[in-house]
Parts: sequence; structure tokens; C-alpha cells
Amino acid sequence: MSRSSGTAAVTAAVLILCASSARAAAPTGSGLNALTVAHRVLDAAGGSVTAEVPAGRIILEVPPEALREPTDVRITTASPDAVDRLLAHDGLTSQRTVAAIGLKAYTLAGDPLSGSFAEPLALTLVGHTLGAPEEQVVQLNLPVPQALPVSLRPGSVRVLTTSQPDLAVIAPKGAALLPAKSRQREAVGSSMDGTRTADATNTGARIGKPPSSRRLLGAVALSLGTAFSVVFLHRRRPLPRV
Repeated sequence: MSRSSGTAAVTAAVLILCASSARAAAPTGSGLNALTVAHRVLDAAGGSVTAEVPAGRIILEVPPEALREPTDVRITTASPDAVDRLLAHDGLTSQRTVAAIGLKAYTLAGDPLSGSFAEPLALTLVGHTLGAPEEQVVQLNLPVPQALPVSLRPGSVRVLTTSQPDLAVIAPKGAALLPAKSRQREAVGSSMDGTRTADATNTGARIGKPPSSRRLLGAVALSLGTAFSVVFLHRRRPLPRV
């Protein structure tokens, strides 16, 4: 083998190794470098996976028949600062990240599981800054970040999904996120006069503008009821005939 051909072979090998290293180091999905914090092999019988994350605790519930084969289910987390930069890249500069989690699934051979789950999986994130009405859950590993339907309770956020999302719980910058116990006291105290409830459901909307149709309909119903009551109570009675 000539020196030139040997040099070319070594150069080609180095290029192949560099390309392989680049592929291995490149982030996938949303572009975030996620850290796996828990994993468990589950099958058609279902089960749960729990992990501690910076924002609190994440509980994944897999119902029976959701998985078609034995699956390595993983929970991941990412840096809130990295998510903030990702959102800012998409023009969402008025929001800040409260928590960032992900759900990934692999075959027992280590290959990413393709397709969707047969039944929705439930992701519940529990923490003292979670569940505020101002919060939204955004899926990041989409062409454009999208707000998802979410159930908010004091101290927790719950999402149902049939995919493998990278999720971020976000809130407007400057919003005061009360601790769970304070929100519970406020909700219970104000619900005695029928003006507020402890639970809320965010049905998904434009990021940064949580939907307010439920609150609007409640206010309209309350106003109409009050108006009818006033009319009924103050209705003039017919004068008796002489």
C-alpha cells in the first residue's frame, strides 16, 4: 500500500469516527440535553414510575394495555434555563420555565419505541410552586411549541398523553406562584361564597394566554341569576280592586 493511499484510509477512518461522535452527542427531539432520572421496564399489565426532579416529584401512571410489548419507560428532566432559551428562540420571551420533564420509551433492544401508546399515560408533577392558575404545560418536541390540556390543582399539574413529549411547565415572568398550602387556604376560603374553586382545567390555548372561557361562562351565569333574583324579589304586586 502506498503512503498516499494509507494516509487517505486513515483520514477516512477519522472522519467516520468524528461523524459517529457527532451523531451520538447531538440532542434529539426538542434539542434539549435531557437527563434520565428514572426508568422501569413495563408490559401490557401497566404500572408506574416515580422520580424526584428539581421542581418536585414526577409520577408516571401507565394503564393496562397501553403498551403493546415490554418497554423500557424513562422519565427525563432538563435545565429550566435551557428551556427558556428554546422558548425565547421561538419568540416566547415573556414566559419562564417552572419545570421541565420528558417521557421516553425504548424497546428491550434499546431502540426508540415508535408510534403512540394504545391508551393515554398520565404524568403528574407535584411541587410547592405547581398548580397555579397562571401556569401552562407546553410540549417542546414539536415544530412549534404547543400548549396542552392540563389539570391544575394546588401543588400539582397533571397531563394525559399518548406520545413521548418533552414538556415544560411555564408561567408569566413576575407571576407570584404561591406555595401549595397558601393556595389551598385561599381556594377553600373563597369557595365558601361560591366565587372560586380549588381545581382548574386548562384546555390548552395560545402560549402565554391561558383560556378563560370557563371563568367567563361562570361569571355570565352568576350575573344572570342575580338579575333574575332581583327582578323576582322586587316585582310590584297588583293593587287590590276596590
